[in-house]
Amino acid sequence: MLSSPTPLVLRTDGVMGEYEPKIEVHFPDMVPAAKGSIVILECFALGNPVPEITWRRANGVPFPNKVKMKNSNVVLEIPSFQQEDAGGYECVAENKMGRNTVKGRLSFHAKPQWVQTMHDSALSIDESLFWECKASGKPKPSYSWLKNGELLNTEVK
Repeated sequence: MLSSPTPLVLRTDGVMGEYEPKIEVHFPDMVPAAKGSIVILECFALGNPVPEITWRRANGVPFPNKVKMKNSNVVLEIPSFQQEDAGGYECVAENKMGRNTVKGRLSFHAKPQWVQTMHDSALSIDESLFWECKASGKPKPSYSWLKNGELLNTEVK
């Protein structure tokens, strides 16, 4: 990852200046996460004294037991991401000089899965046929009908 240059100040008095935490790595405002995936959020902060990093859910809901904090809480890992894991997350970096917070949201995505499928049918030439298919997923799946690989012009009801 590339970032802007960080100035280096050489102090000759032997005193290290104290300053409030500055969070250097931000996660995006909205992060799409797939069902069952491993989601990793990182929050790295500079400060003197070294900031303590904590995580919290934006809605106050406690983290499930499966959530892991790694590298002195810099990394938050959510294994097997599910719909209930979606929502706002906050990283808080704090030392005696102050605090800094970044927020982001995880949105849940699930690939389409068939709820109802069609079955082979044998009809006489003058009979009508009604086939219905339903799928679940997030975002909501769209449907296309094909006959022998060619797109049919249909009206979705």
